[in-house]
Amino acid sequence: MKGYMRKTAGCTLSGLLALTVILAGCSKDEPASSASGETGGAGKSKPSITVSMYDRGNIPQDIGTVDNNLWTKWVNENSGVNVKFIPVPRSDSVKKFNTLLAAGQAPDLILEYDTNFLNQLYTQKQIMPLDDLIDQYSTDYKQLLEQYPLLRTLGTKPDGKLYGIGRVLGYIPGNFLFIRQDWLD
Repeated sequence: MKGYMRKTAGCTLSGLLALTVILAGCSKDEPASSASGETGGAGKSKPSITVSMYDRGNIPQDIGTVDNNLWTKWVNENSGVNVKFIPVPRSDSVKKFNTLLAAGQAPDLILEYDTNFLNQLYTQKQIMPLDDLIDQYSTDYKQLLEQYPLLRTLGTKPDGKLYGIGRVLGYIPGNFLFIRQDWLD
């Protein structure tokens, strides 16, 4: 069970790191004053971004808190952006997001699974399309979209623009139903 949780946390944080790099251009802070493409050098500040993170109440006290633990520190030390994590209770995420949105304190990057809520954000024009950001900043996700065009289809809203980022999961036993063709015949 520990291995599964560690693997899940690692995959989630890897995806989070990729998303923060993709969306670094959405930062509210001013970009570094240098025109060079280097980040993190002496005298240069990294851009900042806020990202939601589910609080499932499962972080051991000796590891830290949801928004300050060994994984969040690793993301900030090893990425080109400074990430501030906003804890969101997994059991009541929509209520928390609505509160943050109403207060003008919503994170730059919202990680959420509730399709109805995401559609509501789209309808209210509270989210922005990602097409230009992916074209400009992404390397890996751009290739993934070419390899798996269904990812683009699933993340695209009625206006034809991409608003959601997906991931490709491998085969997980017990999550698929196979029916024999001779039974169907």
